Amino acid sequence: MSWLSKIRHSNEEKKKKAIIFLSAVSMIIVIFFWIWYMSSYIKEVGTSKADETRETSFWPVFKNGAAVIGQSIKYKFSELTSDLYSKIPKIGGERIINIQNQ
Repeated sequence: MSWLSKIRHSNEEKKKKAIIFLSAVSMIIVIFFWIWYMSSYIKEVGTSKADETRETSFWPVFKNGAAVIGQSIKYKFSELTSDLYSKIPKIGGERIINIQNQ
């Protein structure tokens, strides 16, 4: 009996554990290949430049990209909250929120 048929004939709890484990393994494999691809791509782009004194590696590029994405999320979140606060009615300089039970 193969391991796949053992999973098929087991109870629901073991099936859920197997799905979680196999999903985690597949995510690790995909992330590994993505990092490997990006690092080889960045090295190719870095070596094709005329100025070869500066070496570009994966992690500084990844860090800069994460910083840009973080700033964008922060900007959009501040826009969203300011828009939300502008829609809450003001009475006497204080914001009033009415909660109605249905």
